[in-house]
This record gives sequence, structure tokens and C-alpha cells, in this order.
Amino acid sequence: MQEISLLASLGVPDADAAVQELIRVYEESFPEQIVCYYIEGSYADHSYLATSDIDLTIVFQYAVRKRACVQLYHQYINDEWSSFLEDLTAFCQQKWHYLLPETEVDRQHLRSLCERALDFEEHFLTHYKLYLLAQLQSEEQESRRFAHWIQEQLPLDDAEIREVLQSSSSKSTKSGLHLE
Repeated sequence: MQEISLLASLGVPDADAAVQELIRVYEESFPEQIVCYYIEGSYADHSYLATSDIDLTIVFQYAVRKRACVQLYHQYINDEWSSFLEDLTAFCQQKWHYLLPETEVDRQHLRSLCERALDFEEHFLTHYKLYLLAQLQSEEQESRRFAHWIQEQLPLDDAEIREVLQSSSSKSTKSGLHLE
């Protein structure tokens, strides 16, 4: 079992132990994917009460460059599409520099990549839709709020998603809950 030490105490030994255990669980569940953890709210500004909750923010690693996306996909998902994404990057970005290839053999390879790209898009959108639906129907208000925000930023035009959004919107109106 990995030992977790905090850079600073929260001032309450039981709270320190709870945060250490939570960090240990996250580290085991998401190895090498988390950049840092930090405390917000009443424990951060030392205004906590005995009944205060602990607001722990977890910062996950994300890709800054396109190449990092492919590497992270391969590292964490590593499904039948990993080699396609590596091939796409190797040819389109590195060999052809985003230009149309000059040889007929390379142009044929580009056509093949384009055909496979449509299948990958369908694969991705199928999984994304399942994720979005799960978040929209989650028991956690913050998960639902985040899913609404994502849908506003990058809307997925899907009848089932619209139906769930409509349903959750009418439920929140009746209960006085606002998800924005």
C-alpha cells in the first residue's frame, strides 16, 4: 500500500487521514494520470466547523499537443483504434505536414485513412454519447451540471440527449433547482 503524505496539515488529524486515504484510492485507480490535489473551501481558509465537508480538487493530466493525445490514448485506452491514430499522426502530420501527398501510393493511403476516420468518429461518438447520458442522469448534481455545460459548449445533436436534457430541465424547474 502506497503511503501518502500531505504537504500541509488541514489542522484536524481525522481530516488529514481521510484526505490521505482518498488520495491513495485515486492514485491506485488512476496511476500516473493525476497532476496534483488541493483543498478548497473552509479547510483551505481555516474557517471549517466540525460539520464542514472537505473540498478536494483533483487535477488530471491532459494533452496540450495533438501528439500527446495520441500517446495518452494509446497509454490509457489502447484499443483497436490506437494504431490508426498513430498512423494518422505519422503520415498526416509528420510525413505530409498536413499537405496533400504527392505520390499516388501516398494519396491512396490518405484515402484509406479518411475512410477509417469516419469509422473512428462513429466509435468515439457512440462512447461519448453513453458517457454524456450517464453524466446527465447521474445522482450527483455536479456531474449533471458539468454535462449540461459540456453540451452547451460542444452540443451532440442526438434525440436521446435532447430528451434527457428536456426531462432534466423540467424536473429542475419543478424542484426549483437550476443546473446552469
